[in-house]
Amino acid sequence: MKEEFQIHNQFRDSLDRFLREDPHLRRAAAQPFTYVSDLVNTPAFLEPGIFMLTGGRQVGKTTCLKQFLAKLLGEKRLLPEQVSFLTGELIHDDTELRHEIMSELCGKSGWQVMVVDEISYIKDWDKAIKFLADAGILDHVTLLVSGSDSAILREAMKRFAGRRGRAAQVDFVFHPLGFAESVVLKVPELRGLVTACQQTENHRDVPGLAEAWPRLETLFQEYLRHGGYLTAIADLLRGGRIEAATFRTYAEWLRGDILKHNKQEKYLLEVLRGMLRTYASQISWVSLAKELSIEHHKTVSDYVAILEDMHAVMVQEALVEHTLSAAPKKAKKLYFEDPFIFHAVETMLGMMNAESTPALVETVAVAHFSRKFGKIYYIKGAKGEVDIAYLQGDTFHPVEIKWTTQLRPEELKQVMVYPNALILGRQRTAARVAHVPYLPLLRYLLGP
Repeated sequence: MKEEFQIHNQFRDSLDRFLREDPHLRRAAAQPFTYVSDLVNTPAFLEPGIFMLTGGRQVGKTTCLKQFLAKLLGEKRLLPEQVSFLTGELIHDDTELRHEIMSELCGKSGWQVMVVDEISYIKDWDKAIKFLADAGILDHVTLLVSGSDSAILREAMKRFAGRRGRAAQVDFVFHPLGFAESVVLKVPELRGLVTACQQTENHRDVPGLAEAWPRLETLFQEYLRHGGYLTAIADLLRGGRIEAATFRTYAEWLRGDILKHNKQEKYLLEVLRGMLRTYASQISWVSLAKELSIEHHKTVSDYVAILEDMHAVMVQEALVEHTLSAAPKKAKKLYFEDPFIFHAVETMLGMMNAESTPALVETVAVAHFSRKFGKIYYIKGAKGEVDIAYLQGDTFHPVEIKWTTQLRPEELKQVMVYPNALILGRQRTAARVAHVPYLPLLRYLLGP
């Protein structure tokens, strides 16, 4: 193993040293809270296979993987020499990767666990993994590969058909924390209430919820500032504000990943400015390009696609109701995946907007439904727009988000068309608007 890798493999000296001195685990321990992702307890990781973990920059993927290794070693499921952590930033190409993996596995028998973090930095990495899998060298290995660019990993993984092990699920996404997770993280005494909400249908009362509501509203306003990013949450808990360095770190990752795709920083900044000016509005690539100095709309769509694959941006398409599919020629709506990204981009561009709360609330709702139901849409109908439409089986479910103290009938004409619609809003109590149920958004975000 290269000397440069030793800092990530200090468990070979002792588990205590790994927990104390590993750079990621040390930073996690210094936070004003303790967070361990549920992915650490993923049963699939306990058997051989090739597993992919993707997620945006700075969400905690590497820390999660190291916590998983620490758990395995702490429970003595494996000996230290059966575990390896390689970082793709220090490996040039597939030949070097193949050499490193074979060197680590040489002379060993039985189950092995190996992590290759940020594997997309390695040129032609998939050639090395395919060769090793075909040669049977990975038959007894749990190989965990991670990266922030889901498109690169997804395309490469298509070449591994039949080589990824027997687990039912082999691809995982590490998202920023949702609102419910952030509540439990910041206020552990509310864990029981959140659990009760998750075990109770959204329209039913939960004991203690009314009493906790003012605190939950405060926590939600904070969530609209820090989102699900652990460093931003820690900043706010420590000093009441998110540090400039935290925003800068994310902005630098964003720029760096765009440059890694051989794209231009100036076009990235233009596309982001255009997004902020038209945020959460219906817009086509052609109309967005007209807002910028970029000459061709294809360039705009290319940059947005990269940002989407980097888990920075969500693209919401219009729903064709009779086919339950996207309408490719209709306008799209663009969101950042998390409120923290919204603020990081605002800060990077110097485009602060004091009236951004409704857009941020919509961002949280879109992200929640996307993570819960997968691909989601919006509806553009004859009587107006509906913010969200998610699919279950052969049925779509329309959801309107209204973060106002008063509902205006003229803004609800389209959602009222549907018999199975739902309105989520700011008010504290459940109600009905004609035939459509109205639920507090915060209660839904805490629910099952």
